[in-house]
Amino acid sequence: MLSHYCRVLVCRIDLHPQTASADNQAISLFLKNLESTLSSKYRTKIIFHCAREQDGADKEHYHLELMLSSHRVQHSSKLLSIVKNMWKEQGTVAFVDKPYCIIRRGDKASIKAALYRSSYLAKEHTKKLNGKAKGFISNKLKPSARFDLSTDLMLVDPNITFEQKRRKQLYKANPPATSSANPKAATKTKYGWFVTLDHSQQLKECIASSSSLSHLLDATELEHTMPLDHTYRGLQAPHEPRSGHIPI
Repeated sequence: MLSHYCRVLVCRIDLHPQTASADNQAISLFLKNLESTLSSKYRTKIIFHCAREQDGADKEHYHLELMLSSHRVQHSSKLLSIVKNMWKEQGTVAFVDKPYCIIRRGDKASIKAALYRSSYLAKEHTKKLNGKAKGFISNKLKPSARFDLSTDLMLVDPNITFEQKRRKQLYKANPPATSSANPKAATKTKYGWFVTLDHSQQLKECIASSSSLSHLLDATELEHTMPLDHTYRGLQAPHEPRSGHIPI
């Protein structure tokens, strides 16, 4: 996906069918229709990963992860609503805590965090009761022909890494005078995976990351700009919805 888009939204939701199925025919058809619907609505390429699991229950459930262009979809709310409406005739959905994040081409930190959350789908012990049904269902997408796959620039861009380290060092060398200097520098959201900066701080981040715009910030502001990795504080471990969740 990062070969096609420099920003990709990664989103999670869980699907609970009304009745058990010995194969993946029904979920495969649903995923095919979902891919077609989302691709048409948002005009973006789609990648989905779906893990089938059953652990002591009388029927299986599915962990679904979707990847779309973040240029087209910047938040998971409407996206998850579409999935819920399309699945309602087959069962219920469960929304996971902090269901989405945005990964960026060349930004290893954003990709690493997404992989950490996504790795929950790969656990083995809940797939023993799947029988002959495959534990994983996914579609295929060829990489963009514009990218040289022999390089790692999609995952690690030296310029981005250098800039992150430079700004982190500046921040450590010149911390804010008081912790209350900018009380709204970081605001929590129940929708994203990470703690996010307020709009004014995000603007400073963007200006500071571009050498051609750095003249718009004075020296004091540049030195006190928050490091990029500040946005990843608050990352939580992978998890399913709590056992007492209420299906929606």
